[in-house]
Amino acid sequence: MKGHADKAGDWREHYGFLNATDKLFLAYPCPTKPRSPNESDKAVDWAITMRPQTASDFLNNENAVEQLSLLSQPVSPKERGQNILILGPPGAGKTSYMQLLLAHLYPVPAERKRYTLSLEADHIDERDLLVKVQTFTRYHEKHTVLVDKYLYIAIENFDRLNPRVQQHTLGPIWDTINTKSIYFILTVTPDASRVTEQIRSSSKCIPLAPLTPLHVLEKVLRICTRERIGYVRSAIESLVARKKAKCIPSVQLLQTLFLSHHYLSVENVRKSLVTKASTEPANRVLSIPEVTFPLRRCTVCTLLPPCKHITLDKMYAKVSHMRALYPQDNQRAVCPDFARTGVCHAFHRRAKCLYDHPLELHDIDTSPLAPRCRVHTLPLPCDHCATLTRSAVEAKALHAQLKSAQASHVKATKELGVVQHRLYLHLKTEATLWGNAKRQFDATTEHLRGLVGAATAHVAQWKDVIHDTTPKVAALDAAIARGFCKGVGKGQAYPVRLAETTV
Repeated sequence: MKGHADKAGDWREHYGFLNATDKLFLAYPCPTKPRSPNESDKAVDWAITMRPQTASDFLNNENAVEQLSLLSQPVSPKERGQNILILGPPGAGKTSYMQLLLAHLYPVPAERKRYTLSLEADHIDERDLLVKVQTFTRYHEKHTVLVDKYLYIAIENFDRLNPRVQQHTLGPIWDTINTKSIYFILTVTPDASRVTEQIRSSSKCIPLAPLTPLHVLEKVLRICTRERIGYVRSAIESLVARKKAKCIPSVQLLQTLFLSHHYLSVENVRKSLVTKASTEPANRVLSIPEVTFPLRRCTVCTLLPPCKHITLDKMYAKVSHMRALYPQDNQRAVCPDFARTGVCHAFHRRAKCLYDHPLELHDIDTSPLAPRCRVHTLPLPCDHCATLTRSAVEAKALHAQLKSAQASHVKATKELGVVQHRLYLHLKTEATLWGNAKRQFDATTEHLRGLVGAATAHVAQWKDVIHDTTPKVAALDAAIARGFCKGVGKGQAYPVRLAETTV
């Protein structure tokens, strides 16, 4: 039966019924008893903890794996050694290879910690880098006696260092450090052209090829087998395909799916990718104080801006002006300092930088800025608009008062005419009256004359009101049109605001 199985397997492979992907799924089948995630799975990043621990775990770079055993052979410290450049594109495993190399050189963790110095170029500035390298060199020069191994300074992402730092900071001490049997292990992306000629000529280059989709698939299946993660084949293939066969993103997505759904199915992969695409922001959002350089204390109140004297508006205007001056040619590598912090400190110090600064990498949060008036462009609440509103209300009241006074004046004038006509008709009587008739006629005459006097007084009163109100209304309208509408031209904003208040 075994021979028949081997023959059947050869037949399927020969005629294309068993490809390399099928072999991987046969070699790493789904665990019979999958497990659920625990607290330790949430506390670590699998992209770091699942790195290759042995040479057999390092895939797709047979020549580099052979160099591990050659470089870890015993040497004579008196002989001249070589620095090591680990080259490759992003995701090729440069950091993993560097850690494997250090583990082969110093298998005991305590010795590895003592005799090697590990640094990250993108998380250290020029001064700290120089201090740590010189401190490590001086200490081992006095206290360490080498027997069969060199000392190593491992710097990750060395290409992130400015060429000036490579040339003028490390260049003068590079050969001096090598003469003391201390050598460098550097990871560089993507090739040796990102380092100076001095470093390149004194180093041994170990190029790493990127992982193929089959190797990424094998890495994911190895993790599933080691961690007892249940899966279906179509889900694993969809996961790797969605991440474009990139190792680190695929491993991170695998951990996310395992923690959230406990099992890898096609539906779980689809839901996770939809949720992630809808929640992840496109760009990094920075606040205005974060991108303000230098952020000095206010000379008046000694507080860090923003304060009463240095507002966010002033800070944002300065930031916008400086960011517009950054070099932007889209043909060089992105400035690592700018990509990490949103500020190019080299440009602020020397007014030049050798890298590119695409402004679309970051979004500046302008929500704390005070909104401005669309008419007068002043921060809200706009004093001009408040004055305009109060003046409009006052003008509306005065116009209503003037209109009422004019109507009352017309009414009083009509009443005066009626009373005067009655008095005229009453006095027109030519009959001679005696006794009680005479007394009644005189009383009526006196009453009508009193009504005429009262009506005349009312007319004069409303006339005075009109005379006093008319100049006030005219002066207020002229003041509004002249002084409170400078944003849109004289007389333009007031009719609009007046129409809004009357609606």
